[in-house]
Amino acid sequence: MSAGAAAAVVQRQRRNESSAGSGTRRIVEGREGVSAEEAAELAAIEEEAKGQVAERTMGVYEEKAQGKAGRITKKPSFIIDPRTNKYMGYWDGLSMLALVFTAIVTVVEVAFVEPTGQADPLFILNRCIDVIFIIDMIMQFFLMYPKAPKNPNETVRWVHDCDKIAKNYLQSWFPLDLLSTLASGPDFLSLDIVTGGGEQGSDTGNLKILRVVRVARLIKLVRLVRSSRIIKRWESRMAINYGHLALGKTLIILLLSGHWYACIWGLMCTFQSPKDHWYTNFGYCSFTPTDGGLIADLVAAGNSSLQAALDAQLDDDSQYECMGPAARYVASLYWAIMTITSIGYGDIAATPYNTAEQAVCTLLMLFGGMIWGSVIATFCGVIANLDPQGTEFRKTMDDLNTFMASQGIPREMRISLREYFHQTKHLQVARANKALIENMSPMLQGQVVWKINERWLKHVWFLRAAEDKFMVQLSLELEAAVFAPAELCPNGHMYISHRGIALYGGKVMTTGKVWGEDMILNSAHLRSKYAARCMTYVEVYMISRDGLLNLAKQFAPTLKIIRRSAFRLAFRREMIRRAQNNIKKRNEEAGIVTAESTANQMLITISSKERHADEIKSDQEAQDKMDRNFEAAQAAAAAAELEEGGAEGVGAPPGTLAPLQASSVSPSASRPGDGPGMGEMLQHLEQQRVAMSSLEIRISKQHEALLKQMEALAARVEAALPSGAA
Repeated sequence: MSAGAAAAVVQRQRRNESSAGSGTRRIVEGREGVSAEEAAELAAIEEEAKGQVAERTMGVYEEKAQGKAGRITKKPSFIIDPRTNKYMGYWDGLSMLALVFTAIVTVVEVAFVEPTGQADPLFILNRCIDVIFIIDMIMQFFLMYPKAPKNPNETVRWVHDCDKIAKNYLQSWFPLDLLSTLASGPDFLSLDIVTGGGEQGSDTGNLKILRVVRVARLIKLVRLVRSSRIIKRWESRMAINYGHLALGKTLIILLLSGHWYACIWGLMCTFQSPKDHWYTNFGYCSFTPTDGGLIADLVAAGNSSLQAALDAQLDDDSQYECMGPAARYVASLYWAIMTITSIGYGDIAATPYNTAEQAVCTLLMLFGGMIWGSVIATFCGVIANLDPQGTEFRKTMDDLNTFMASQGIPREMRISLREYFHQTKHLQVARANKALIENMSPMLQGQVVWKINERWLKHVWFLRAAEDKFMVQLSLELEAAVFAPAELCPNGHMYISHRGIALYGGKVMTTGKVWGEDMILNSAHLRSKYAARCMTYVEVYMISRDGLLNLAKQFAPTLKIIRRSAFRLAFRREMIRRAQNNIKKRNEEAGIVTAESTANQMLITISSKERHADEIKSDQEAQDKMDRNFEAAQAAAAAAELEEGGAEGVGAPPGTLAPLQASSVSPSASRPGDGPGMGEMLQHLEQQRVAMSSLEIRISKQHEALLKQMEALAARVEAALPSGAA
């Protein structure tokens, strides 16, 4: 391998390591080109590959066949889009109410309610439900549906073609919907106008065939499969907690199963002889023959010739008097809940020697055990995962307690650590939210992140004109952190307060306040010497200077705004610093000793950090260097002015600038070798000198007023402190 190829491999390894350590991948717009190093790397790899032939043995390329050209068609106005139609939600709610009625009332009608033969209110209500389902069937021919792709790599498409919608419905749900609608036919067979009414109708009602026809009404329960379509549409429209949804489904299944079990248990008595079913065995039906029990008494007296007549009476439902439908339903529901929950008191059970009841009871107990097992499993799983953040936090606290015990940490520090972890519990939620946002598309990331962080980021003054895409990426780069009371926030970062109170340079920082913006300055000695001290637990979003600038490099217009803002801020602070130094020098020359005030000392003590000697020395060297450069520029300008001979302050001492006449700053007064810009430069320096003098006066006055205010504040604080406080 050549040296160039080896260098290329090393560069690729370093780049892979840096990308692997950078955390989760974030989608950004690529604007960079090919650098010289990358071009050299590609050339080295290409040089190394000379003489080698690429071989392909798996997945040989095949050109995709040209199929039918796709075309974009407009959705007809009469086609309904369930995702956007505002009336679809109301119709789904009405359809769901009709399904609930079918699931509850229909089985009760079949099992416990005897038909009256008339068009009573219950009959009319059933017909209204039928009309709702018939309208829903018609709507399905005009309702868009999602078409699953043949290839799993493709996306789901919503079909709005009328022919395809009709074909899809006829091949899928239409047979079941039609069957459930036709199941309403037995309701009409029980009317007197159909059966003939009177005595003939009464005889017909006692036939077993009519009972079988009544059971056919249970086919209406097929309508319940429509609920899956409605629930699927609701999941897109509403914010659903799937843990709560699972619990709700389990509870509904439990109650609905108990209801259906009760109806099945009551329906069993419809197909049996009244002398053998559990109604009679447990006293819910009693034998009351029309002859007053004469035949039964004669048979009991020994007249065996009447045994056949007695058996006929015992098998005749009309010879029995039963409790009302409500009492029989409650008894059946009582047995059903006992069976499903595996309690089984035994006061209601299958009739002894009744094989049919015992067989049905056995099957229902088996299915009831599975239903109850699924209910318990669902409850355990949902409750265990109902609060994942809380579960993770409790595990973290267990790990913390184990760590502190194994390391022998003092009790006071343990209390502080536990309190801190309790205060930072919500940071886990913030990290989970950040991972969730990173899984969104770039457009959705921008919309969501900006809505979340708009109220914080609008307070950053030098980003008021930044690009939208930059603000989105900046929001993703912000790191959440929590500082404990009395803790200092490190310098070199920009902080956005989210919760809590901090002191920064004598100012109270609350929710939404920003500090540390001067981290964009290159000169460390021009940055604020104060660090924010937390008064409470303070939650902040922070970003470092390197992180901000590396992000801004991808957005040239925003980087230009940041650099110009940094220049303006640096120039302003440097002018203030020099004005303060000039005031201090004049006071020293006048013999005035300017001692640091008590208020300023207290402010520095409260809201600043201890600086190392090397850091202080580095800042002082940077200030001295800047002072020397500034004095050299002044001396050069004064020398140029003296050489021209037109300056009013000839013979002025070096290091100062005398007032300049108009002739000395005109372009014609410049020397031939200096170029046309010397006059403008001298005029600009004179303007700076005048501005600095006025700035010194203003700063001096503001400084004196501030010192008086701080002295008064310090006096009040000292008066409020206990007498023994240091």
